Amino acid sequence: MTLDLTGKTALVTGASRGIGRAVAEQLAASGARVALHHSGRSPEAAREQADALGGIAIAADLRDPRAAQGLWREAMEAMGRVDIVIANAGVFVEASPEADLDEWLEAWDTVLAVNLTSLAVLAKEAVAHWAERHAASGAEEIVGRLVTVSSRAAFRGDDPAFLSYAASKGGVVSLTKSIARGWGRRGVVAIGVAPGFVRTDMAAGSIEQDAAALDAQTSIGRIAEPEEVAPTVVFLASGLADHATGTTVDVNGASFVR
Repeated sequence: MTLDLTGKTALVTGASRGIGRAVAEQLAASGARVALHHSGRSPEAAREQADALGGIAIAADLRDPRAAQGLWREAMEAMGRVDIVIANAGVFVEASPEADLDEWLEAWDTVLAVNLTSLAVLAKEAVAHWAERHAASGAEEIVGRLVTVSSRAAFRGDDPAFLSYAASKGGVVSLTKSIARGWGRRGVVAIGVAPGFVRTDMAAGSIEQDAAALDAQTSIGRIAEPEEVAPTVVFLASGLADHATGTTVDVNGASFVR
């Protein structure tokens, strides 16, 4: 089986590193034209990455959810249309339950803004566009595919210092289900992927503290590399798994089995 996404356009959030970067590379290798979102902290590196993939780079600070609307509009203006959205951007901010309330709320607000609210704004823009395209076409075909990246934490929870992370990812799973149910007859597929620990910059602190213990959680003896998660994401975005709409696929090395 060959994934051929020639002629398709995709927007990948959090594409400058980790899972997002690997997904963008594999989408491009499958023939898609890709808009790579980044936070704006390393614009030159983002442009170089986009140029190497024949795509475009778009900066947006998703700590402000309104920036997600601007991200969508810029991607649409640059590429003419967007067929696939990979909602991957996320942050992992520690906040002890014993912390001062202001400090705790600052972490909570940041994590929820990036991981959930900005994703919801982006999805709102995308599904409205896809539903309009679907109505205009007069056909029954799927015109837009959303793949969200959550976490095993959405199902198993997380440590007390990462309540906001688990809560945000649980929200992503519910949002994905709701979009699938609400927009399926309007040309939209929404599917999720829930990784376990992956060797990324975001997880580097936890991996550095106890890599052996994290490896031991998996049934295959090691945590995943980003390139091992990306193929599942790209497959789900390809149109070959549309009847999986509404589901979230675990990619965690059996470290958490539902």
